[in-house]
Amino acid sequence: MPQPIQGPTLADVGANLRRREKEITAAGKISAAGKKELAQIAENARRMTGATKKEQARQRAIAKEMKKMQGNLTRTGNIRNVRKYNALFRESDRIARRARARAEALDARAAKKAAKAKKAAKAKKAKKAPAKKAPAKKAKKKAAKKAPAKKAARPVKKAAKKSR
Repeated sequence: MPQPIQGPTLADVGANLRRREKEITAAGKISAAGKKELAQIAENARRMTGATKKEQARQRAIAKEMKKMQGNLTRTGNIRNVRKYNALFRESDRIARRARARAEALDARAAKKAAKAKKAAKAKKAKKAPAKKAPAKKAKKKAAKKAPAKKAARPVKKAAKKSR
């Protein structure tokens, strides 16, 4: 007989994140560790934002159905319809995988856009820079020409040993 797949669905993860966020913010003043955890929660939530509203609704429905199945057990304590339970879990996993891929694509697109903007800003700065630097360079060259060039100290030869 197949065994039920263990682990949280995307909906469960989202619910846990929201619950933990409420616990931290309910305390009033947030500690440094709390702020760090909230930032981590926000990052995890952002990783799941790739899921559309429709997919998130389906995730919640799957989670609800799976919880119902976990409550309706056989006398031996097993889930009655393990195949259906596992199929639901796999569907949830497919949705989560799509969501993560979409989030990664959004991240990549944002990074590419930022890199392009940075490159454009650098090019713009480089274009402006030579006009400002030219007079300074000329003045430096002029000053170098006017200043007397220092002669390099000549190496002192050792006195030749007298042969006896």
